[in-house]
Amino acid sequence: MSIEPLMALHQERAALLDFCHTLTAEEWTRVGPSGQSVQDVVAELVASLRALLTPQQITVTTSSLLHDRDAHSKPAENPHETLQEFKLLSLSAIAGMALYVGPRAEQIVVSVNGLGRYPATALPSMYLFDWHTRLYHDIAPAVGRPVPGGEFYMDVILDWLMAVLAQSPAACLAHEPISITLAGEGAGRWLLEPGADGQPTVTRNRVGHAATRIFGDSDDFLRWSTGRADWRQCDIGIDGNHELAVRVLDLIQLG
Repeated sequence: MSIEPLMALHQERAALLDFCHTLTAEEWTRVGPSGQSVQDVVAELVASLRALLTPQQITVTTSSLLHDRDAHSKPAENPHETLQEFKLLSLSAIAGMALYVGPRAEQIVVSVNGLGRYPATALPSMYLFDWHTRLYHDIAPAVGRPVPGGEFYMDVILDWLMAVLAQSPAACLAHEPISITLAGEGAGRWLLEPGADGQPTVTRNRVGHAATRIFGDSDDFLRWSTGRADWRQCDIGIDGNHELAVRVLDLIQLG
């Protein structure tokens, strides 16, 4: 793992804290696309960090999975107390994840609740995806104003999502190579292929022929692959085996 995801985490953390510090009491209660109030979204971010930092915890999770599985049962505190807890826990989490740098860390495998097993070096990318998605696609839309501009690190986020795709039921439908080409931030081409050992692979910029090709926008992909939009309502192009592509697209749910 390069240091880039850790730097990105620091910046995403600062953006989330800065934005939430500007919220009024009424804005904290507003409900966004996830069906939750802003306060509940931040409370789930806190809960996911508690899961990471609990010594006896054997799995980690994203805040969205906590919501989907009703695993977050503790009621949210005062929103400012919740934000303060996120501020403290997120800093501790980044410091802890900084230890997972180097080839030896690749041998440490972490179970991510509902999404598969990944090397510990992938944790910064997972939390970057979680914080970014919650801020830009849940919190900001709920209050009706954009997040001030900054670095997006969409390439890191997309590589995490493609790693999740490789372990998803959707990937198992790919009995032949399928390419996914995304324009916009973090643009690239990924090749989804059946694995020789039965485990599909998804590789960025891999040279290889794909009879079925899917085209789209990276920001749209982030929304529809996480259930925040219907891919049919986005600008998606399909070449080749249309039936196979539709079956795969319908089954993609990455977080």
